[in-house]
Amino acid sequence: MEDDAQWMITYLGKHYDASFTLASAAIGLPIVECMVAPSAEAMWSDVDVNVAQQRIIHRHLQHHFGEWLFIPQTIFAEDWKHYSMDTQYDCFKYCKGGDKVLKPEKCPYWFHDPAEGFPVELAKLLDYTDSNLKATKLSSFSLSTCTIVAGADQGQGSWRSWVKVSIESSQTIRERMASELDYNPKSSYIVSQVTQITCKKDHYEILSTTVSDSLFAGYKKLQSSNLVFIQPPSKKIKAYYVSKNAKDIKLEQDTEDESKCCLLYLGANRKEELQITIMMLE
Repeated sequence: MEDDAQWMITYLGKHYDASFTLASAAIGLPIVECMVAPSAEAMWSDVDVNVAQQRIIHRHLQHHFGEWLFIPQTIFAEDWKHYSMDTQYDCFKYCKGGDKVLKPEKCPYWFHDPAEGFPVELAKLLDYTDSNLKATKLSSFSLSTCTIVAGADQGQGSWRSWVKVSIESSQTIRERMASELDYNPKSSYIVSQVTQITCKKDHYEILSTTVSDSLFAGYKKLQSSNLVFIQPPSKKIKAYYVSKNAKDIKLEQDTEDESKCCLLYLGANRKEELQITIMMLE
């Protein structure tokens, strides 16, 4: 009887592989574990695989494993629309030693504003973290501060700058390293790259002419502001900047338009009331 059942299951698995995999997952025996959308998107981004290349890989793996290996592109499209950031592209021509007789070195580059990228990364993290686990997984966050590390390096023909955000406190990291054998300290922070310049060497003239001023302005805004995260009903979280000295921050319903709310706070002198109008419904 068991041999007959095995033959039947094998036959169904070969001829109806998609249904077989879904049925296996339904009874608690998953053959393929699906990667969550943010992790999959981060994986493609880290190895610099564009959409066309993803589709080629997708077709090859689909032949062996099935369509369900990948997050539907509609989910990526929704996330891209909400989490997208303005990107500046340009190319700087660097003349070594100011000698314009020699052929200049072309230095193409792109740039994200750190003040825009940082809240987007945090909003994405909050959106995809279980609400019951936020207190433990995001233990480094508090109502007043958040640890941010900015850095840069030169290697493999490019200069890169990034922002690292700690999401677990040092105490939590030590406790998990002591109690969890498979704990990876790299999971205690998120990294967002904000710029990249293709150049042979990170010369001062290249950096000062391209991204230095913009990076400084972005980091200055992060240091001099507070972030307020708001999640409208059935929508994704969005961050708003308010003054670092803002007091009595609150969210109130717009009396004239129910589709709007107002983020209210008092300025540094506690005399002038400021507000940001937020669309809660579309």
